Amino acid sequence: MEKIAQVWINIPVRVLDKTFSYLIPDAMDFIDIGWRVLVPFGNRKVEGFVVSAAREEPKADYQLKPILDVLDTEAWFDANMLKTAKWLSSYYLCGIVEAMRLFLPGKSGIKNQSVYHIAPNISPQNRNFFAGHREEYYQVFAYIEKN
Repeated sequence: MEKIAQVWINIPVRVLDKTFSYLIPDAMDFIDIGWRVLVPFGNRKVEGFVVSAAREEPKADYQLKPILDVLDTEAWFDANMLKTAKWLSSYYLCGIVEAMRLFLPGKSGIKNQSVYHIAPNISPQNRNFFAGHREEYYQVFAYIEKN
């Protein structure tokens, strides 16, 4: 039997106001209700909230993607917070994720940031690397290395 988590994706879009199933890897067997996790969603990695976890027989017709990582050292939500978020969602007619965000510091969750690095074996002084390319390539490369 595999341990499966039901996860709400932290994207405040009405059509995503449902849970998605993810496989809990053996190394993360401690994950249960209330954990904030990093999960694959489409071509991105996003934050999710675990709202249930249980051992189930694997389904033969599809394979679940695994949870990638946990975002905290302990569960972030307890049963009362989840119950309150569900009530807020129902009473104020908002998505459950929007209600759960009220319990997060900063109220938005994790942030994605693109970072560019220069490969360690390449230097902008090595103009041979840029032979046959336009000068703009060299200028972009030098800017990235400097900044």
